Amino acid sequence: MFDFFKKLGKKREAQKAKSALVQKIMADFEIGRGNALEIALILHLSEENQESLCHLLVNFGGSEVFILTKGDKRLSDAAITTHAGDIPYVAAFTSRERALSEAKNWGPFDKAVEIPAMELVFGLPGLAGIVLNPNDEHLRWAFSPEQTSNLKTVFESSFKFQVGGLYSVWSQDSYKVIKLLQADDGGVHIRTYANKWSERPKELEQAQLTMTGENHDAVESIGHLPLTRACFLSMGPKLIVTGSVHEDELDGYKMWKEAKGGYFDV
Repeated sequence: MFDFFKKLGKKREAQKAKSALVQKIMADFEIGRGNALEIALILHLSEENQESLCHLLVNFGGSEVFILTKGDKRLSDAAITTHAGDIPYVAAFTSRERALSEAKNWGPFDKAVEIPAMELVFGLPGLAGIVLNPNDEHLRWAFSPEQTSNLKTVFESSFKFQVGGLYSVWSQDSYKVIKLLQADDGGVHIRTYANKWSERPKELEQAQLTMTGENHDAVESIGHLPLTRACFLSMGPKLIVTGSVHEDELDGYKMWKEAKGGYFDV
């Protein structure tokens, strides 16, 4: 009998903790400090139906999440857990605060890095999954490797490829800007600029962009680069501004088309 009441007490404490968490997330959301992904996550954890799952996937695809790393290489340095048996799962968090509060439990993985969910999904190897907020029983959700693979199909088909658009992407050690020159059945064609940013640029003008680096190194830019859609999305592209494609920007694309070239993949 004592064990029964002990279990009942723990259950009530867990319910109170969950209720307090939901109230805080909702209150933050109402004053503009909230997190749409967490709202969708709580909704799905409560209802667990097809509609709530679709709502979660839509929010996840357009959100930023935080991973813990031990270096500057993002995904290749990310903290991994075995959420289900021996299957590797990348630990991702729905806010910087949640990531940093857990950092002490992950040894050398103490750096919280913001990353688009799109980049996380497309940048993972096929045998890895994703677990959101792994140590929070009230806000934890896992995508198995198979589900993560399915997410790639969903996100690729739903992403709006804006021809002429300027996108910010992560490239090795900095943020860069690319222009989407063309999209066809096989993939996309981009133009990469030499400019670099330490933080993701949120606004800019075409006139700011250059094809020549600080040391006049043209290798830092590419006039035409054909990529599969998956490869493009693994860069975590964020649209900054829409624009147009000038005829002289398509010279490389025309040569590629005449040569019946292929596409670079992830």
